[in-house]
Amino acid sequence: MIFSMSARQWAGSTFNPGQLYRQWRKRSLLRHDLQRLVEDPYLLDDVGFCRETAEREIDRAVWEPVANLRMPPQKHAA
Repeated sequence: MIFSMSARQWAGSTFNPGQLYRQWRKRSLLRHDLQRLVEDPYLLDDVGFCRETAEREIDRAVWEPVANLRMPPQKHAA
């Protein structure tokens, strides 16, 4: 997935400004959408994202890769 490539992976590939722009744009849009989800805790829970992780993702710069936003599996009480 192109918007999850790290800077180290980019360093090993051919530089393409258009591809870099598209990757950063996708990350920006993803983080904007996450901001809207964080405002409604029920929606955030419906898609299975952890609020704290989503808020950290929103604060990241566009050049930083997307983190794993899924909630860890819940342990059931025995």
